[in-house]
Amino acid sequence: LDSEGMTLESILTMYQDREYELLPIDGLRKVVAKRLTNAKKSIPHFYLRRSILLDKLISLRTDINQSVKDSECKVSINDFIIKAAAKSLQENPKCNVLWGEKNLIQLKSSDIAVAVAIHNGLITPIIRDAEKKSLQEISLEMKTMAEKARQKKLLPTEYNGGSFSISNLGMMGVENFDAVINPPQASILAVGS
Repeated sequence: LDSEGMTLESILTMYQDREYELLPIDGLRKVVAKRLTNAKKSIPHFYLRRSILLDKLISLRTDINQSVKDSECKVSINDFIIKAAAKSLQENPKCNVLWGEKNLIQLKSSDIAVAVAIHNGLITPIIRDAEKKSLQEISLEMKTMAEKARQKKLLPTEYNGGSFSISNLGMMGVENFDAVINPPQASILAVGS
């Protein structure tokens, strides 16, 4: 049964005059759907929006990347966002919390989970202690984690936990969106173009 109380049979009956193909839902999609549904039910959500100009950041990124000959060390806009989030959590420790039913669990480190699209879903590898890392270290680690995620080689310790998540769809032209908090975290940053 789905949330409306409809069975697969009743849905297929409703669409019996339409051509369709049944696609089984794999384990990862089931887990993601369950976690996101539970997050919306159990974690208070409210949304804030802010537009910012990144001209100076883009210029700084260009300067940094021109000074680095090794393409492996080139930084992305997302790397700056990860570093800024980590620093912000250190400056605002009451935001660096987990939702623990009757308690908030305030973490000391800024462990930033970053949404990575993979076949049939997404996963959030974690840059641990991001507040202590340089942009280049964040960049290299994020590239490594994203590749491991796409190859389905992440260890559970590399994607479970985190104190804060970032979901960035700006590079796809999405202007803004409402990301769903990744439990037990208490916040997420949705980045649009």
